[in-house]
Amino acid sequence: MGLMNKKTMIKLAMLIFLLSFIATIDARFDSKSFITQVISSNDVNSTTNRCCKNVEWFYVEWIPIMCQCLDIVETCESTCKYCTCKQPKRCTCDDYEQDCNEC
Repeated sequence: MGLMNKKTMIKLAMLIFLLSFIATIDARFDSKSFITQVISSNDVNSTTNRCCKNVEWFYVEWIPIMCQCLDIVETCESTCKYCTCKQPKRCTCDDYEQDCNEC
């Protein structure tokens, strides 16, 4: 009888642990995280569709006009190839594009 009671207590403790772990994760869930950007199927984020407040344009004779969005954001979009984060939640996408949408 003592062994059966121990197994029940261990199962109950594991259940409580898992429930508290799930509650902690749910409380800290950020809807703008990288995973939700990748999983989201509503629209495909592309660097040409996003709106940039700080755009740098490059004009060189032998190559097409290029631009770079220099906005500082919390996380880079999933389409960004070269993301630089100097501090947490202070990231820039270092990709060069042929078209940038200015805000």
